[in-house]
Amino acid sequence: MKLKSCLVAAGMIATIALLVVSCSGKNSASSTKASAASAQQAPAPFRSETHGNVTFQWRVNRGGTMDCVLSAPTTGWVAVGWGHDGTLKSSEIIIGSVKEGQATIVDAFGVSADQVKLVTDLGNDDIISNKSGSVDNGTTKLQFTLQMHAIGDYHDPLNSGQTYEFIFLHGPAGAQDLSTFPGSTKPVAAEIVL
Repeated sequence: MKLKSCLVAAGMIATIALLVVSCSGKNSASSTKASAASAQQAPAPFRSETHGNVTFQWRVNRGGTMDCVLSAPTTGWVAVGWGHDGTLKSSEIIIGSVKEGQATIVDAFGVSADQVKLVTDLGNDDIISNKSGSVDNGTTKLQFTLQMHAIGDYHDPLNSGQTYEFIFLHGPAGAQDLSTFPGSTKPVAAEIVL
């Protein structure tokens, strides 16, 4: 009777051991697949360019969006735009500032060499989401996501791998009111490959 009880107990232990090995093997395979999937979904690293004391960082995402970080050594507004000739006129421009810890970031269009209008006032949708910003040690930093393939008369679509004429500007310290844009500031132009 003792021998039979020992064999039954040993059989149960062997069955439990097989189940543990089998389950841990499944978990291992599942976690390997999950690790591979998350590695494939990891966002691309940011690329960066600095022109006219404005640093522009970006990464193109799946789904036609682009994460952006814009910063400059000012407590005033900061802007980046893109168009066809490196001037304010006919360029799509993202302008932002941070006042009392609150970021304001708008999508505008250059209607002349020294004037912009909000694209929403011109009948187009705002293409910016995930807006945030901060001012630290005299540097304004804005973060946002752009829709790259927006449609409208006042949107200039962007495509990964293509070259665009970008413009960069920043206002003087304390110029947080976006109505002061562009003031006497002239844009700095540079070609960028997205």
